[in-house]
Amino acid sequence: MAYSALPATEAFMPVCYRNLAFAPSERRYSDRSSLLKLCLNLLPTCGPCPVRARCIYQVRPRPSKFDGVAGGRIWFGGDVIATVDGADDRELPLPLNARDICGTSRGIDEHYTRGERYCDDCRALKNSGTEPVQLQLTASTLTTEG
Repeated sequence: MAYSALPATEAFMPVCYRNLAFAPSERRYSDRSSLLKLCLNLLPTCGPCPVRARCIYQVRPRPSKFDGVAGGRIWFGGDVIATVDGADDRELPLPLNARDICGTSRGIDEHYTRGERYCDDCRALKNSGTEPVQLQLTASTLTTEG
């Protein structure tokens, strides 16, 4: 069975609908790099597609460990390895839980790889474009009361 979004209306039929190239057979690739090479030329097709979120909802790439193109992203083993220009993380499912690394660049990377929306802390950091600075205490910065 082909993995693709159902048509939103009878007038609109996504290019990926029943197109097996978007969910290639495992015989056609051997690793992440070869899947990326195989699917990269299909990714721009998703750019103008109005059903990217619906596609992700239907395919469920993360829990199904999907390999191929769905929702404007290339997935390998359920992880995002490439994203079409203009894709919005709000098309993705919410994270299941907060992580200790949220609010850091590692947290942003983890949301991206897992194919989920950014949490509030990671979204704020991503939009600010700066990494929070961890302050270091040294003996010279400590004072003692006498």
